[in-house]
Amino acid sequence: VELMFNVAPGDIFVCRNAGNAIAKAEGNIVASMEYCMAHLKTKLLVVLGHTKCGALNGALASIPAADAAPKADASALEQYLVALTPAAKQAKAELPHAPDPEVAELAIRINVKNTMRSIVQISEPLRKQWQSGDLLIEGAIYDITTGRVEFIGGPEKTGIFEPTERSNSETNPCCSWC
Repeated sequence: VELMFNVAPGDIFVCRNAGNAIAKAEGNIVASMEYCMAHLKTKLLVVLGHTKCGALNGALASIPAADAAPKADASALEQYLVALTPAAKQAKAELPHAPDPEVAELAIRINVKNTMRSIVQISEPLRKQWQSGDLLIEGAIYDITTGRVEFIGGPEKTGIFEPTERSNSETNPCCSWC
């Protein structure tokens, strides 16, 4: 991640997991984000998905299993992939006749937006910081073929939360490329 943004190691606080999702109020990821914002005074939280994501491809393949009764012996990975299926199902519904790679790329975008939504729903401290304008939350997609990062907006663009009124300089508090 540091190489993508041309910064030194340690300049970015990174929380990683497969599929960049927050499934079932995943405590360790949310707690790490809350720590970063509260104690390190971070002003920008980026949910970064990437093209050709194996977790979302797995979720797309597991759509039939998501509708079945949960398996008693399901592995943690199987449970996690089922938790990612809402993004895969939405993408499949929006592109019913498209090939799976195209559906997967849309699912990646939807999943980034769903993750931003989950963060502000699950974490009261992060939600309060975001609503007050003390925290900017942005979604982005890293293209693993070209190396480009496309910013796709924040939680206010998901249609669930109303943005607070902020001036342009307050919307981009850290640098000119945000």
